[in-house]
Amino acid sequence: MRRTILFASAVAALALGIACGERASRVAEPTAPSLALSDPDRLLSMSPASATIPIRGTVWINASAPPPAVARRIQWWTSDRAVATVNQNGVVTGLAAGTATVFAASGSRRGSAEITVGDPPAPPPGSGDVVLLALGDIARCSSSGDEATGVLVDGILGTIATLGDNVYFRGTTAEFAECFEPSWGRHKSRIRPAPGNHEYETPGAAGYYAYFGAAAGDPDKGYYSYDLGDWHIIALNSSDN
Repeated sequence: MRRTILFASAVAALALGIACGERASRVAEPTAPSLALSDPDRLLSMSPASATIPIRGTVWINASAPPPAVARRIQWWTSDRAVATVNQNGVVTGLAAGTATVFAASGSRRGSAEITVGDPPAPPPGSGDVVLLALGDIARCSSSGDEATGVLVDGILGTIATLGDNVYFRGTTAEFAECFEPSWGRHKSRIRPAPGNHEYETPGAAGYYAYFGAAAGDPDKGYYSYDLGDWHIIALNSSDN
């Protein structure tokens, strides 16, 4: 039996319960000497305290001090920048297989988290069933939500259908390169995209079509379709721009 799914691009918020956020700002990382973490009153709470991510994968580390500590700006660095880097929002990116310690400092307080970087896990044996993930409202340079959802999707096999507003705010070529690519570019080969109204803040959604290329379909037609197992998927551009 052939089943058909119709995705309209403007329904981004209905993305199977996965609300994708936006992207963290990218600031040059500091370097600083480490500090022995022996005094509990000088510790920052790190969550997660350890994580395993694939090469090019990301994870967000939250560093916090218990009350009544006064919140201060947190500085971040890693023990091995060849293995993993961290930006000033605590977003760690894996670069090469290995382990690295991520440090955070706020005033006299310090914290650390252990990061293991390795290849993505091999697909588990299965029955051949297909998986379609639907997500929308994905990337913004000023938030780390897309890094978090990108890591979530790292562990889920299947085809990804994006439901519009792939990048904020205007869908420019620069925004795709600077906001979408670093957190979601590794999934590009399995993405079947659809545009939203924000892509059309750039005339003709030129940045969107340039980034996704043939995978986005013919911009003059307003739709494309593909087969996925027994399903026939139609990606419909519902924008009136």
